[in-house]
Amino acid sequence: MAEKKKITLKEIGTDKLILIGVCGIALVVLSFPSKNSSNSDKREETSIISQTVTDDFCKTNEERLTNIIEKIDGVESAEVMITLKASSEKIVLKDNPYEQEKSKEEERYVYSDSSVIVEDSDGNMSPYVVKEMEPQIEGIAVIYKGKKDGEIAYKITNVIMALFEIESHKISVVEQ
Repeated sequence: MAEKKKITLKEIGTDKLILIGVCGIALVVLSFPSKNSSNSDKREETSIISQTVTDDFCKTNEERLTNIIEKIDGVESAEVMITLKASSEKIVLKDNPYEQEKSKEEERYVYSDSSVIVEDSDGNMSPYVVKEMEPQIEGIAVIYKGKKDGEIAYKITNVIMALFEIESHKISVVEQ
C-alpha cells in the first residue's frame, strides 16, 4: 500500500493560502442577492401579468364567440378554443430618439433609447404608453352539436372571419 503523505502549511505557501482565502471571500460575497435580481423579479411579475391578460383575452373572446355561434339556426351547443400568435404589446413614448454629434470631418446621428416616464399619485413610475396592441389570434377551433349540415360549418367560418382578421384555413369547425 502507498504511504499517505501529509501536507504542511509550509509546503502550501503563503501565496496559495492568500489565494484560497480571497476565493472563499469572493464566494461568500457573490452568494448574496444582487440588485439585478429585483429586475428579474419585475420581469417575472410582468410575465405573469401579461399571461393573465392573455388568458383573459382568450376566455372573453371564446365566451362571446360561443354565444354568437349558438344563435346560428341548427346549432344546439358549441365549444370554442382560440390560440394566440403573440401576446399584447405596449408601445411607449421615446424622448429625443436621435442625438446629433458633430466632429470636424463629419456629422452623424446616434440613436438614443430613452423612454418618457410618468409618475402617478402614489409615486409609482412607469413609461408613458402611446399605443397598446391586442394579442394576435393564430387560429380558432369550434366543436358544435346540432344539425349535420355542411352549411352550418360554412356559416360559422364566415362569422369567425367577419369578427376576427384570420384566414379560413386557420379556422377548424367540427360537428360533435
